[in-house]
Amino acid sequence: MRTILRVIAQTRLREIFTATALLLVVGIALLMTQVGLSPALGTFLAGVVLANKRISP
Repeated sequence: MRTILRVIAQTRLREIFTATALLLVVGIALLMTQVGLSPALGTFLAGVVLANKRISP
């Protein structure tokens, strides 16, 4: 995931970076629902993943 976010950050297009982050959050929420857990837990975990990634172009 770090490599993907780094490549997107190098484009310097905030809209694409925001869309990717949103897609990550929704995707993890859907995955958690499929597993039988709370989608809120999935969005929390996605936020933790995004907060731990420091991307420097």
